[in-house]
Amino acid sequence: PTIVLVAVGLVGVGMSIFVLPQLANLFESLSVELPITTKILLFFANTMKNHGVFVIGGFVILAILFRIFIKLPKVKPYWDSFLLSLPIFGPLLQNKQMTSLCRNLGVMLKSGLPITKALEVERLGTENLVFKSYIEKIQKSVNKGKEIREELDQGNYSRFSPIAIKMIGVGEKTVKLDEVFLYLGDFFEEEVDNTAKNLSVVLEPVILLVIGVIVGFVALAIISPIYELTGSIK
Repeated sequence: PTIVLVAVGLVGVGMSIFVLPQLANLFESLSVELPITTKILLFFANTMKNHGVFVIGGFVILAILFRIFIKLPKVKPYWDSFLLSLPIFGPLLQNKQMTSLCRNLGVMLKSGLPITKALEVERLGTENLVFKSYIEKIQKSVNKGKEIREELDQGNYSRFSPIAIKMIGVGEKTVKLDEVFLYLGDFFEEEVDNTAKNLSVVLEPVILLVIGVIVGFVALAIISPIYELTGSIK
């Protein structure tokens, strides 16, 4: 889907800059009443012809400003929480965070680091502020002598997988927490792979449908005035 979108974007930019302005000159010279689809296309073509550099530059600037905005300390927590709450992409991002969290903790525990130090390192390396706050709260409770499962059961960890909470409790009871974390890392990575594959399958027909609608609109806008001109000549 990414390759298709990039290709369509490049074709659209090329048509807007090189093709549509030429069609605009042609249609404006015709002495026929243009349909609404053609008028819309002409408006877009004239805009790109006269102000195309500013339009494209404006979109680029807006994208850069938006990226800077969501990185602000007061905005990023809400943005990260919003991403995790999205219907389709939210679970994918959540499983991705769980994969990183569990695998990193499993590797560090396997290498001999104490759980408190492993949590501190993971907290410093986590970019999503929702999970960063989770790790920080877990770290504080572990420093006070509480078990991770106990803190997860008592605290507000709505984005933390229930399966992981149960498995962590088993790992603490069997003193095999490192193996449990490594297993969970593989489990959530498989979930991420499956979701990404299914998402690609779902997005492909949607993208093709959108492209078909756009192509149909452009074709209708170009062909309609030609037919009207032919009819007026007869």
